Amino acid sequence: MHPIMPSTFLTLKERERLTCFPDEIPQWDLITYFTLTEHDGSLIDTYQGESNRLGAALQLCAVRYLGFCPADLHTASSDVTTFLASQLQVDLSALHDYGTRRMTRSTHFHAVLHHLGFRRVQPDDHAPIIAWLTERALEHDKPTLLFHMICERLKQQQMIRPAVTTVERWVVTARMQAHHESLNRLQPLLTPERMTLLDSLLMAESDQGPTPFYRLRQQADSNTPTALLHTLDKFTTLESWEVDTWDMSALNPNRQKFLARLGRKYTMQALRRMGPERRYPILLSFLKQTLIELTDESIDIFDVCIASRHKKAQKALQDYRTQIVETTETHSQLLQTIGDLVLDETVSDGHLRQAIYHHIPRVNLQMAVKEAHALRRPSSYFDFLNDHYSYVRQFAPQFLETLSFQSHQDNG
Repeated sequence: MHPIMPSTFLTLKERERLTCFPDEIPQWDLITYFTLTEHDGSLIDTYQGESNRLGAALQLCAVRYLGFCPADLHTASSDVTTFLASQLQVDLSALHDYGTRRMTRSTHFHAVLHHLGFRRVQPDDHAPIIAWLTERALEHDKPTLLFHMICERLKQQQMIRPAVTTVERWVVTARMQAHHESLNRLQPLLTPERMTLLDSLLMAESDQGPTPFYRLRQQADSNTPTALLHTLDKFTTLESWEVDTWDMSALNPNRQKFLARLGRKYTMQALRRMGPERRYPILLSFLKQTLIELTDESIDIFDVCIASRHKKAQKALQDYRTQIVETTETHSQLLQTIGDLVLDETVSDGHLRQAIYHHIPRVNLQMAVKEAHALRRPSSYFDFLNDHYSYVRQFAPQFLETLSFQSHQDNG
């Protein structure tokens, strides 16, 4: 048992909208697709009556613009009908009388197809259409995008878009085939040993414990040395599985990222229930993408940790400079007092020491000298980074040992 892909993806409201004219048509599109050429006139002028001429013209321009003709022509906006009616010089209300005879409209539609070089989709066209869609599904899995892509493709190939439900089934089929094709293209990587490894990722090591896959999905929730070490451990695990050597170039990068996202989205139970055509490409893509993300995550956490030490060192330098200013001012006052006594001619050399101690207690002078010896003259905050050696030591060696760095410049 594994999750079954739904056979439809559009809502009832979306289907109704896709069978009608757009509510608004840009002015440039109106001019480009709804301007009747002389060649168009050669067909429209063969019909008698204003309603027939306006109705046939609307069908012609609809096919040219939309790639199909809505069943209800009255869903066309007034801008469209007014624009055509003015070119044909007919009354706008003539459209209300068009199509009262079903055969008339059908006959006109066949003539329009022949005039524009369009044709209906034949049974033999289905396989090439689905093959083309499957290739697109290997790049873009969003069903609504694939729907619009195939509609545009049909118009380019001058084939009338069939019923919306038919196009839906094509898209669903193509998406399912894309899963099988993904497995086929990654088959060289799926050795028996590797499939055993992938399956083991979804199995808990104990009854209550998390699965290895669950642990790999957990991203760091803090920028600390501990978080960095956990991230590096996961990176090392993936490297031990040689994930970095897996050649997945057979899959479009967009497809790989999409499958990796599914790996983060689905529960363990859902992944275990999936068929191999979905499960293995998802797991392979997830592990490959996770290795890339762990590299980025490790560098980001490392940067934050180092930056925090730099910030603290800068703060220490600022505090130290403030302290130096205060200490220097005190020492300057002591030097001034000592200088005055030394230069005082009334104080004999034999009494100079006693005079200094009289003005400056011996203990104060000793403390000032000790402070002077201890003073550093840092050139920058880098002089204070050494105080954080034990902190950086927690993670830097493993970080440098785990990740390989090289210059992008050629030193040869």
